[in-house]
Amino acid sequence: MESLLEKITLYDLLGYMFSGCILNLMILLGLYQQYSSEMEKIYEDYEGGLTFAFFLISYLAGILLSEISEFINSWIKKLLKKVKMSGSIGGMEETGASEEELAAALVSSGIMERPDKIKEKINSQGWQVYMKYMYGLLQSDERYRRIHNYASIVVLCKNVSMALVSGMLFLLLYRSCSFILGTAILLSVVVLIRRGVRFKKKKDTYTIVWFIDKYKVNSD
Repeated sequence: MESLLEKITLYDLLGYMFSGCILNLMILLGLYQQYSSEMEKIYEDYEGGLTFAFFLISYLAGILLSEISEFINSWIKKLLKKVKMSGSIGGMEETGASEEELAAALVSSGIMERPDKIKEKINSQGWQVYMKYMYGLLQSDERYRRIHNYASIVVLCKNVSMALVSGMLFLLLYRSCSFILGTAILLSVVVLIRRGVRFKKKKDTYTIVWFIDKYKVNSD
């Protein structure tokens, strides 16, 4: 049990548990307005078990929300790529680095590709094709821990946005979503999306800058 708890990180609590709790609370709000007396009696009889079940289901719901948001995000990326807008969020020009510098750093990091092949991929598919590789090498380095924080904020914003939208749809289904509540939820989603995009941009930019900085030094 202790080893299991040790594996639950802040990333899990914020990225999955928090967003799952928001969705569950909104679902319970909708159900409570319809079945308040029955729910109160059930809670009195099974208080301990229901509390444990709430947090367990919240964690699982958070994982599901994360998968759905990732699927939607991938679909949007493919759509942007089709209309020639794949580089609209972030880009090499914002880092001040050149494709040659990035190619040299990738080779220095140990990737088994020729510099000309790397530049060809960057030109045809964009620098994002190497993002997971670069991010994976940086996040394990304590000097670049901040980059993991940026990524965690992006995940949190995506998952909470998905939780709010899903919860609002459930409340609308039960006719429990007032105009004020609906407006507040939509405004929160807009703010979270904007914040997520901003931190996604920071994560991508710093990934390139720090990756080139790290492997340029190692190659000297």
